[in-house]
Amino acid sequence: MADSLKIPHTDITIETADGFKLAGWKLQHVRTGLDTVKGIILLFHGHGSNRSALIVEACSFYELGWNVLMFDFRAHGQSQGNECSVGYVEANDVKAVYDY
Repeated sequence: MADSLKIPHTDITIETADGFKLAGWKLQHVRTGLDTVKGIILLFHGHGSNRSALIVEACSFYELGWNVLMFDFRAHGQSQGNECSVGYVEANDVKAVYDY
């Protein structure tokens, strides 16, 4: 399936501790020569949105030399789930992305 992120990236899926599968994108620099990656930025969208809403920010961080992980919270975008707790159980999503 085509997506709206036009810079090199990988589609990834991770599973939360409570069994939800989260859809995400990983923007990772290929190390060549003297290139130095600064680290990794985790981006999370707001309620009722999805990772596509963060493309501008993700591209900016990537161009500044950072790797980027961005995911759809449960019940958003392409992730599993039908109910959103507006943060309470979504903390499991943040923990799963951080642990990844």
